[in-house]
Amino acid sequence: MSQGEASSSKKRKDDDDTAFSFITIFDQDAIKDPKRQQQARTQAIKHSLQRKRRQLQLTNQNFINQTPTTGRRGRGRGKERDTGRVITTSASSSPARSLSSARSLSSAQSSSSASGPTQVDPFESIAVSAIRLTTLLQFDQAQWTSDNPLEATALPEILELRRAYDAGLDDPGLASAIAMALVFAENSGQMNRDFSTHRLAAIQHINEKLSNPDAAASAATIGAVLLLVGVETRLGEQETTQMHLNGARQLMGLCNDRRVSLGPSIKRAAFWQDLFSAMIADTFRVFSHVTFPELHWQRDLTQPSLYTIPSGFASRGDVLGPQFIGIIGDICALQQQVGGEQESSLDTSQLERLDSQQAWIESRLEQMRHQRENPLLRCCVLAALLCAYGLFTDIWGGDILASRLSARLLDEIHAMDTWSGWQDHADLLLWLLNIGTTSTFDDTVRRAYEKLCNERHRALLRPISRSWDELDTQLRKFIWSDEVHVASVGGFWS
Repeated sequence: MSQGEASSSKKRKDDDDTAFSFITIFDQDAIKDPKRQQQARTQAIKHSLQRKRRQLQLTNQNFINQTPTTGRRGRGRGKERDTGRVITTSASSSPARSLSSARSLSSAQSSSSASGPTQVDPFESIAVSAIRLTTLLQFDQAQWTSDNPLEATALPEILELRRAYDAGLDDPGLASAIAMALVFAENSGQMNRDFSTHRLAAIQHINEKLSNPDAAASAATIGAVLLLVGVETRLGEQETTQMHLNGARQLMGLCNDRRVSLGPSIKRAAFWQDLFSAMIADTFRVFSHVTFPELHWQRDLTQPSLYTIPSGFASRGDVLGPQFIGIIGDICALQQQVGGEQESSLDTSQLERLDSQQAWIESRLEQMRHQRENPLLRCCVLAALLCAYGLFTDIWGGDILASRLSARLLDEIHAMDTWSGWQDHADLLLWLLNIGTTSTFDDTVRRAYEKLCNERHRALLRPISRSWDELDTQLRKFIWSDEVHVASVGGFWS
């Protein structure tokens, strides 16, 4: 056979391999025929695999790196690293509470470095570039806990997307919103052309759905709106954030009217994003801890010792009020329940219960934060929020929410600078200053706390904190955690 004939023969063979076989169907009953269904599935799978092979060759991803020790596909970054724990990893996890880790990607996503973008979108059906989306999904998510803190933006890890939003990437609005949020993270929380393109596309797809109430009533649409809210909160766009939060509430009402079932995950996501936006951007809340039955929580009456009030608060019940003192008991219970447990040892129901407990604590404290009658109580509410958030959320590196609350606590203490009542509450002031400084990563705010402690209130605080043991004794009269606070306070106290 000549070279030209061989080439022609090979081309015919390739054409035969890539061509579809037409399956003849004479009537509707023939569609149900098992043989014809099998033929259709075989043709679809065959075509998908061939398209993937061609794409791999075009992107040079058909060469798979094997690690010499394990023989498994390598990530190109050396050993895998855990970047933090995932608060809720069950089917009802909240994306606003999730912290991604390098090893928690889904099996499809973790193999995308070897299988190429078609593993994410084998039928090229999503509204964004599969190649670009794959690159974004493989972005070093460890940075999100340090330089790019986005845990307060409702940015879900890719493993939880289908679970959290009860939908895949085939919804164009959700796919565009995910790409937008990932670009925002990749760009250190700054806007660029790529971000604006995905953001505009997400808004356009959402608006198109809103023209058809039946199409708009879905978890995917709500999820896309929540991702917009998260990024807008981070950008400080209060008016737009509020508008989209109101829209999320209306969409949930529409789903209820249309009897569209929403999973618990999207409800938790909506609750936490609404709460975080209120604490960061001062938006008006549209949900509360009693809005969703899935977040219901009540005390375990069989373990009353969990809710013991620390002496520093118990002695000030008349000043701080019974409602706040009761919440302090709930925080102490959370501290004990979390302190002795590793997350890996907690099952789904335990994680959900702790998440709901934290939701009830923070939601009630946020309601109390806006009272103006008692300045001392406002300071204690902010400090309690920092404690409640930190005890069951290991995402402190560069956290925007903790730093924002710490800065507000500093402002409240400054506003009481000339208050003579501090003479009767020196130990409480010492606790407030230490909670504030251990919760912020803003050097300016930390120096301001140090100045208050070492200059403005030195004469008041020094007699009760001459040594580390004295300081530790004073702080343990309130809420104080070895895991969360002690490691940070040493440098401040010295």
